[in-house]
Amino acid sequence: MTSSSRSVFLASDAVVNCTLLSSGPAWKPQLRLPRLPSRRDTSSMGKYRPIQHKDKTSPFADDSENKNRIRIMRRQTLYVGAGLVIFFGSMWATASYVSGEPEAPSILPGEDVSNRYKDIAPGFDKSVDSTEFWMGIGWLRKWLLAKAHGNVLEVSVGTGRNSRFYKEEQCSSITMIDLSSEMIEVAQQRFKEDRPKYMSRRFLVQSALDPIASPPGGFDTIVQTMGLCSTPDPVRLLKQMGSILRPETGRILLLEHGRGNYDWINDKLDHYAPHHADKFGCWWNKDIKQIIDGSGLEVVELKRYHFGTTWWVELKSKTEVDTRETEHKAVK
Repeated sequence: MTSSSRSVFLASDAVVNCTLLSSGPAWKPQLRLPRLPSRRDTSSMGKYRPIQHKDKTSPFADDSENKNRIRIMRRQTLYVGAGLVIFFGSMWATASYVSGEPEAPSILPGEDVSNRYKDIAPGFDKSVDSTEFWMGIGWLRKWLLAKAHGNVLEVSVGTGRNSRFYKEEQCSSITMIDLSSEMIEVAQQRFKEDRPKYMSRRFLVQSALDPIASPPGGFDTIVQTMGLCSTPDPVRLLKQMGSILRPETGRILLLEHGRGNYDWINDKLDHYAPHHADKFGCWWNKDIKQIIDGSGLEVVELKRYHFGTTWWVELKSKTEVDTRETEHKAVK
């Protein structure tokens, strides 16, 4: 308590008790002060302690709360700014992704263009790195591959862009197949660099539509990213995956690009699809939902990004009960 507040305290609570002195008829005022609580007496401290208000304008005031508030505001501003950069960067990347040269090559819609990978394999990664970065495809790959476990099969492995996202402790073995020997060669080199100590791997040059040797009971996880667009028969491919998948517990993990949620973006995809297919060997305007529905597989989880053009999908084989119910409804 300061000296000034102590003076106010004494003056406000002082009690003047006028008593008649025994020495004569004259009287004089006698000042009786209240008992001040001792430092150890805390029973009545709340009664006599003056209320102290923090002076926010004082340069000597405790400004720890203000500093903490400013720190939080700066952090929120940083997060909002980063979110806006990612959002508009994703929009720009998506718009750039669906735009290309207006000249359409002389190829038919849905034509098999998988042979294009023989020529673009050496420089494929550089051609898609910036687009995938701004669209956040790397994060989507990471979240998807976090679910891979047991005996894993990756179909249409390409240049092995998923190799660094596998969790070694979850995967007993990894089998990677692709139709292009040039792509497989790049994938092998990348896997050795990303996973030098992981030896339970094998690479096969073959079509995923052909019979694939599977472990007893089937594969626990089958992965395919950006592969349905490059196969001439995607429904048949998914059925093939389902036939070698472990029943009930096995999962098929897909990251695909296809038709979006809006007509204007689908028009763009359709317009530039022939050029993109001729250059990169894939048709990016396929209807992923229609392909999944035709495969007979069951959707466990489905997420869509970039105006609905990027599909993040987890599938499983339908159980016998589900199959019987479907057949029963079809008979009706």
